[in-house]
Amino acid sequence: AAHPDDFRTAEQLAIEYAGMTRAELSERLTVPDEELAAFYEQHAQEFAAADGTTPPFEEIRDTVRERATQERVREHLAGLALDLAEDMEARRPFDELVTARGLTRRLAGPFPIGTPWVAGGPEPALLQAVASLAEGQMSDLVETDNGLYVARVTQRIPSRVPPFEEIRAQVQERLVEALARQAARTSLTSLREAIIAKQGDGLRFEEAVLAIGASPMMATQPFTRTGPMDPIGMVPALNAAAFATPLGQLSEMVELPMGAAAIRPEERLPVDESTLPEEEGSLRQQLLSEQETERLQGWLEELRTRARLRSFVEASPPFATP
Repeated sequence: AAHPDDFRTAEQLAIEYAGMTRAELSERLTVPDEELAAFYEQHAQEFAAADGTTPPFEEIRDTVRERATQERVREHLAGLALDLAEDMEARRPFDELVTARGLTRRLAGPFPIGTPWVAGGPEPALLQAVASLAEGQMSDLVETDNGLYVARVTQRIPSRVPPFEEIRAQVQERLVEALARQAARTSLTSLREAIIAKQGDGLRFEEAVLAIGASPMMATQPFTRTGPMDPIGMVPALNAAAFATPLGQLSEMVELPMGAAAIRPEERLPVDESTLPEEEGSLRQQLLSEQETERLQGWLEELRTRARLRSFVEASPPFATP
């Protein structure tokens, strides 16, 4: 009850879409041998080798067939796009349009509105085209590199917070995780304070850890401010804590993906300047690249300001990809 929005489902769509893809057409179309020969004669130079000679038709028949089929597919899709545009201009119903033009019909959803990709579903351009449509409304014609499509929204499911009983297991999992994190944080903070207190009684750090029965200590290999910490891995907050804590002292608790930890820096290794001549070239190139990127970004920002550009992405309706 205190965190309803944590369990709110996104608004969703279910759609019916139909279309024709290049792959489907390539499987359907058959180019007769006489057309292949004619295509070869018309485009002979396109099949020429590096030395300018043109291989005999029989040697490259499969290549010619592939090229001729691609051309037929392109022409067929161009014609189909014109037919569908006329159908839509005449407000032909979705079912009638699909049947008349022999389009392949598919279903998708429900899926969250605004999702850029649906596994095994329609292309992103089609998802964009239906995002703002009302239930029962049909999209404009959508053309992509893979084919052309039209869609109809069959269901628009509003955002909602499911009843508690429906998501009891999910709520329990989230609550247990939150309570476990809080308990771990409290326990580890107490351990840290106990270690510091034992050190105040004169015990060495290692002795203090053993005295209170804390988890085994873990020693790391030397690490940099921004590099991974072996064997813990990449935890930027822990790196920052290590370099911010005086030598021999215990840092504040730092939350990790699987828990929390405190770190005690024992030694700071100075920069090994003997390696500078070997690394000077790469460091110089890195600095130059950073400066070039910074200047380019500044120039682009100045250019945008002078151009007074306006974005119509949010205001414009979904559009078909040309």
